[in-house]
Amino acid sequence: MANRWLKAATLIAAMGIWGSGCIINVGGGNTRNTYQSCSPGDTCTGISVCQTSAITLAGSAAGALCTTSCTVDTQCPSSPSTGNTSLCLSTTGGSGQCFAKCMTNTDCAAGTTCGAVQRTGPGGTMSINVCIPGSGSVVTCGGIGQACCGGNTCNDAAGACASDGICKPRAYIGCTAASANANAACTDAPNQRGQNVQTICTRPPFTNAGPDGFCSTVCDGTNESCPTFAGSTTGCYTFAGMTRPMCFVDCATNPNICPSNTQCVMLTGNTGAQVRVCAPPVSG
Repeated sequence: MANRWLKAATLIAAMGIWGSGCIINVGGGNTRNTYQSCSPGDTCTGISVCQTSAITLAGSAAGALCTTSCTVDTQCPSSPSTGNTSLCLSTTGGSGQCFAKCMTNTDCAAGTTCGAVQRTGPGGTMSINVCIPGSGSVVTCGGIGQACCGGNTCNDAAGACASDGICKPRAYIGCTAASANANAACTDAPNQRGQNVQTICTRPPFTNAGPDGFCSTVCDGTNESCPTFAGSTTGCYTFAGMTRPMCFVDCATNPNICPSNTQCVMLTGNTGAQVRVCAPPVSG
């Protein structure tokens, strides 16, 4: 997938864009892993070098991380600490930098924070979480996998308080291997019949190979069996390669409605009709 323009950048708290990255001369400092934050004098492992980040935390000076320049996603190494896939992001539409994908701060290398950027591509604009140099706040509740805070609230925008009192990825949101393994529980959510339905992190067969998935559930062939989603209808569909129907968010009328780490794509259903739904990145 070619690198896409960053339309805007917003942290789970707040974020800003800072010029294009520049290489920091190194030598004699500490050794840092790929996607860790770095300082002048540090040596980066693998093909990465210490560069000023093109994406910075709002209100902070430009940070630096061990990364590499790129023009397409396939040039970016996976995160050595989590195995998460990485993306080539550009603020100018030209050459960009590699950033590791994440769901929460625990997915990020030392000295970086998980934040959301808006990436514009052929399928429309989608929100993608990546690790950016800077420190995030430490919380004892409200993070993915942590107990819900008072009032059954979650601090992480990607999470919702499940019925067991734990913050889990929201229904239909994109999920990755480090923060929600395949078949790991996401939140339970009411379907259109008012019944609570458990969603899990799953990767449909038509998506890219790797850890990219989304929180969904199998359905009984009726749209009413699918969890609801604020701002759009949801439907029960069987697409190419699928052996049983699953629930998806419809995006035909608004391609920007898709949850974080999913995108609006057109797929052919088992009846031959083409449908636009929110899904993880699609193969090809």
